[in-house]
Amino acid sequence: MLMTKYASKLITQKCKLAYMPPAIQTMGERIREAREAYKLSQGNLAKRVGVSASSVSQWESDDVRGLKPTNLLATARALGVNVYWLVYGTGKMRGDSTQGTTRVPVIDWANAGSFEFCIKEGEWKEYVDVAFAPDMLLFATTIPDDSMATEIPRGSTLIIDAGIAPEPNDYVLAQHMETGDVSCRKLIRDGGRLYLKAENQAYPMNSADGFTIIGVVREIIRRFR
Repeated sequence: MLMTKYASKLITQKCKLAYMPPAIQTMGERIREAREAYKLSQGNLAKRVGVSASSVSQWESDDVRGLKPTNLLATARALGVNVYWLVYGTGKMRGDSTQGTTRVPVIDWANAGSFEFCIKEGEWKEYVDVAFAPDMLLFATTIPDDSMATEIPRGSTLIIDAGIAPEPNDYVLAQHMETGDVSCRKLIRDGGRLYLKAENQAYPMNSADGFTIIGVVREIIRRFR
């Protein structure tokens, strides 16, 4: 099963960031805070996530080694909290959403491969509002070339979901393992192998083996003027 770069690295990171000064919270403390605010027992949260109550107890004690990305997302959804707040301690517990929209950071194209670091360090200059839940692992970036024209014109803003597994025929954001170059391509399967295909035939098709999938394109925002 394919996993995004972000999902595969998520649980290995031990982030202890400030949510509200002067207190510094761990991920386990944030899980407990959100659970208690939602008035759920450890057992009830465990049922919603599909794990044992002892697992939730371990997470809240900062033993997150067994906390899988899928369970982390399920925990954020069960508690109705912003997954970035849950993992990094950044943003608001309930997200920055108003009237059914969620505000996500716009990351520079060249830095998209390390977007989680950029978000943690606050290295972005603007947001876009999208109609997605605040518990999704989303960020935005702007495509700088015509490799996906005419489906995705140069200058389009891509909403990237780094928390779901890519599937054939998805548009994905990929990073070359050797050069670090970022590209948007269509993931296709041919002869049992996966490839990254540009819509513009002037760009070559590459085997997916040499790339890391950063995330899946969930929405394209086009600007005509």
